[in-house]
Amino acid sequence: MKIILDNLEPNLVENLRYQAEQHGRTLETELKLILTQAVTKNLQENFQEQTLIPLEILAAQVKESLDNTGYNSHEQIIDLIQDVKREMAEEHLLKAQHDNEL
Repeated sequence: MKIILDNLEPNLVENLRYQAEQHGRTLETELKLILTQAVTKNLQENFQEQTLIPLEILAAQVKESLDNTGYNSHEQIIDLIQDVKREMAEEHLLKAQHDNEL
């Protein structure tokens, strides 16, 4: 993907070039790192602001959801988990095969 930024202050560009040079990176690599760090920091801050649900409430919500969808016995829940794990393994295998074809 290509991103073009026009009308940047020349001083900003020079400072970015200098910073990249000090870190032993190209300007492109330095900009990618800066953007990645900014986005990651923003995601972490948003995650930290979220209030966690108490475990008892979460457990009750999961149980209610399972009951409402017909998974109300231990055996049915184990079957569901095994089905999900099987699907995940199949998806992982398909992705690996696809990656090998490229």
